[in-house]
Amino acid sequence: MMTKMLVFCLFGMLCIRLSTQKTAICELQPDAGTCKGLFDRYFFNKVRGECEYFAYGGCNGNANNFKSSELCLTTCGPAVKKYRHTSFGK
Repeated sequence: MMTKMLVFCLFGMLCIRLSTQKTAICELQPDAGTCKGLFDRYFFNKVRGECEYFAYGGCNGNANNFKSSELCLTTCGPAVKKYRHTSFGK
């Protein structure tokens, strides 16, 4: 019983740690880096709550830098999509 409880607590702490890291990455401002390349990348705009395109130089920068908008949304987007309630037939 104690082993199960210990495993449960460790798993919970790991989940909280990963969630905090994810949030920190997604709050970073876009950073094109110091090189002169032009690579299509996406960053999570925390104000708008969506992923946006930017040109990445190819080196340095930060972790808020994704190769696709899908990967950006998977990492930083809302966990649950919110749908607007509508009344049909009225």
